[in-house]
Amino acid sequence: MSKLKVMLVNPPVFHVYEPWFDTPDFVRPSIAYIAAYLRENMDCEIRLLDSKFERLNFVDTVDRIEDFAPDIVAYTAFTNEIKPAAKVAQMLIERKRIKPMQVVGGVHVTALPEQSIEEFPQFDVVVYGEGEITFLQLCQAFVASAAYDGIDGLVFRSADGTVVKTAPRERIVDINDIPVPAWDLLPPATQYFIQAQRGCPFSCKFCMNPGGKFVRHRTAESVIDEIRDLAVNYGAKKILYGDEIFTVDLPWTKDLVRKKIANNLHQLVEWSATTHVRFIDDELCELMKASNCSGVGLGIETGSEDHLKKVGKGTTIELMLRARECTRRANLWTETFCILGQIDETLESLKATIDLVIKLNPDLPIFGIMVPYPGTEVARLAAKGQGGYKIVSTDWDDYNKQIGGALEFAGLTRSQVEFFQIFAYVRVYLANRRYWDLVKFCWTYGRAGMVVVLKNLRFALYNLAGKSQKNVKECEPSQVIAIGKAMDDWEIWQLAELKRAKKVHNEPADNSA
Repeated sequence: MSKLKVMLVNPPVFHVYEPWFDTPDFVRPSIAYIAAYLRENMDCEIRLLDSKFERLNFVDTVDRIEDFAPDIVAYTAFTNEIKPAAKVAQMLIERKRIKPMQVVGGVHVTALPEQSIEEFPQFDVVVYGEGEITFLQLCQAFVASAAYDGIDGLVFRSADGTVVKTAPRERIVDINDIPVPAWDLLPPATQYFIQAQRGCPFSCKFCMNPGGKFVRHRTAESVIDEIRDLAVNYGAKKILYGDEIFTVDLPWTKDLVRKKIANNLHQLVEWSATTHVRFIDDELCELMKASNCSGVGLGIETGSEDHLKKVGKGTTIELMLRARECTRRANLWTETFCILGQIDETLESLKATIDLVIKLNPDLPIFGIMVPYPGTEVARLAAKGQGGYKIVSTDWDDYNKQIGGALEFAGLTRSQVEFFQIFAYVRVYLANRRYWDLVKFCWTYGRAGMVVVLKNLRFALYNLAGKSQKNVKECEPSQVIAIGKAMDDWEIWQLAELKRAKKVHNEPADNSA
């Protein structure tokens, strides 16, 4: 056969719920990572298509794919993106102009690999876990017309239609073996998400921990080189760190930031990152400010000490207040992230969360609603009707933290949670007499976002007045069961991976992290 043609796609959206993410100013790094690894190890023709970044609708996306006529189309998808990816795949099938093998990867299918291929027959193959090596081997097997059952990290249909799942792919322990993302295959952007590390040592119950519990660092030099390249050759104005906890290793982080300054990168680009309140101090904040850090995000989640323990956050309110004081002394722009609808949430704990954020007074408060993402402890609890949760939708479109339409709460009505999501923003700004900031927040949120906000507020006020609850969608029982089981499978894999990684690094193989 002629040279293999591969297209990697970030699908468009049905609705704009989060303007920052649904209509981004940055390109999707995951497809660029896969492309870079494939290009380095195989002679093939590769195209990348980021429909969100390019503001493409479904017809435009399918037209672009058909114009290239790839042999393989591969999609990346979070939970609330899996149906848009399937829609693109279905449109390609129905048009019948090309017949590529259609592959899907990402966090959602990693949690539900077998269910995903059964639920979405449009996809021929699922890549679960880290995708670089798995996708390369899949492409090589495709060219050689070889069997897929010897490739780890796949789910596919055999010749007789049986769903086959191969063994999980071991993670790449040394991520310096992964080449820099193929940014040249994407349109130039003003902002770029980069990865300095993969993994997070914590076990928050609302997070799937897709990067693993063992933190794997790139060398500071490779990060410096990538940032310089993005600034000089791609016109980057801002670098966004996609690390789960950017500062998890304080000495490593401080060394990286010092090298940014030494290499004058602070004169070329600004940058931002999210972190854990345990891993921040005055010295780091001062270095961040000096290196042109435009902002730091702090995971707060809840203002209740009891709920912090239940969610496994590994922090305290005292640590949150200390971290905020550090960012305030350094004059670092700060945003905080809270999740309403914690395990066994109550009106009192909701009020405690708002009161804490008022005290923290971040430049930008963010309040989301709990979502039972497959592969999380929250999903497992919700599937069993525990933790004060009940899954009321298995429509993946509802699995969005800004609308949070998948859960009902035992101690609260859905409308109460939705009301507090709106009330929290207003209360934080007004309590701190930041009237103009409230106006700017509403404006910046965007028309599309405000439509969602106002819709939720309307339902919330209606229901708080004693009217009936908002209609919920029917749940598919098999999907609920699968959502609950995903956690069990994922946790076993995570622990095995942690032991292996620590053995490679000659560290004690305990699971206390």
